Amino acid sequence: MKPVESRPARADVTLLDRQQAFGYTQEDLYLLTFPMAVTGQEATGSMGTDTPISALCRRSRSCFTPTSSRTSRR
Repeated sequence: MKPVESRPARADVTLLDRQQAFGYTQEDLYLLTFPMAVTGQEATGSMGTDTPISALCRRSRSCFTPTSSRTSRR
């Protein structure tokens, strides 16, 4: 297998555009990402999900949002 060459980073896409494309919110950045960058420790976030059911949600869920299976909690 031949090595893959890296492509140069796109200059026309802002950091905010990339964050929005991958579903990051301001809450994710301020409560999880920034504390990890400053302290070098894992941030303590919620262990559960408070996501409303789809019928009540204004925004669709990102395909990058981790899902959980209720059968795995047994």
